[in-house]
Amino acid sequence: MISLKIRLTALGIGAGLATGLGLLLAYYLIGELIYPMMAGAAIGLLVATLLSYFALGFLSRSIQGLINYSDKIVAGDLTLSSKDFKTTGEFNKLGLNLERICKGMLAYFTRSRDNIEILDRSGDTILAGTEKISEGAQEQANQIQKLLSSVEEFATAARHAAKEAEDAAEVAANTEQAAQLGGEILEKVVEGMNVIHQRINELGDKSNEIGQIILVIEDIAAQTNLLALNAAIEAARAGEYGRGFAVVAEEVRGLAERSSNATKEISLLINNIQDGINDAVEVVQSGIETTGEAGDSFKAIQEQVAETVVTIRDVTDSARNQVVTSENLVEGAQAIAAVSEEAAASTEETTAVVQELPVLSEKIRHTISVFGVK
Repeated sequence: MISLKIRLTALGIGAGLATGLGLLLAYYLIGELIYPMMAGAAIGLLVATLLSYFALGFLSRSIQGLINYSDKIVAGDLTLSSKDFKTTGEFNKLGLNLERICKGMLAYFTRSRDNIEILDRSGDTILAGTEKISEGAQEQANQIQKLLSSVEEFATAARHAAKEAEDAAEVAANTEQAAQLGGEILEKVVEGMNVIHQRINELGDKSNEIGQIILVIEDIAAQTNLLALNAAIEAARAGEYGRGFAVVAEEVRGLAERSSNATKEISLLINNIQDGINDAVEVVQSGIETTGEAGDSFKAIQEQVAETVVTIRDVTDSARNQVVTSENLVEGAQAIAAVSEEAAASTEETTAVVQELPVLSEKIRHTISVFGVK
């Protein structure tokens, strides 16, 4: 900066000297006629040269002061004042503007420092909060995983229960069909026994015509009585099938044939046959009543089985609904578990970012400390 001042001063002096020498040379060349004019011009130029010298000195000092001021700003000193260098005019305005800029920057860096302190404290709070959130999210994820396992077990049990309910419904349906078939067979047995009852009554009517074969009739009566008893026993044991009635029918047919051959021999035993017929009628009637009661029991069983089938079907439908509900619960629990895992991952990422805040704050604090902000 000193060299600049010297150059400006030398330039002014050189210009003045060159002008003066030119005027002196012109004086000698032109002559005495224009000497007064040239002398006045030379004096004016000397005055101008002196004024230029002083102006350039002032300008050089002002510029040098601003340069020194700006050098301190570049060095990081924002606490300087425009009073540190003496200048006037536009240079003074420039210095004041620089002072305002420095004060504004100093205030900005001071606020930045305060904000960094607040950011550090907030970062610590956020870090503690995110760590708690992370722990809570992890615990929640573990609980949801346990819940998911329980729901999956419930879904498996519901599917197993639904399968058993379907099997029970199938068995109940088969039982219902069997009960219905048994009822139909009992109805046929009752019809058959009514026919037998009718035939025995007809046989009693015919017994008046076969009085000469009493011995044979007695045998027939005895056998008929025995067969009737056997028929009743067979009806009680396997009434739904009626297989014993075929044997009874065959024996009755044989006895009828023998009775036909011995018609003339049983006339004396007609009264006994009639007694036997009466006994047979009572037995058959009792069998009819018993079979009717069995039929009623089968009907009641059939109705109960039908109600059981309806109940089992309702249970089956409910079990199927439970399967659907449990599967929906499994899907919902899986979705919640996925969200919890994502939340835990996001919290960990946030924690990592918050942990970097102190490093960034320290870098910013170090940067602004260069400008005199402590």
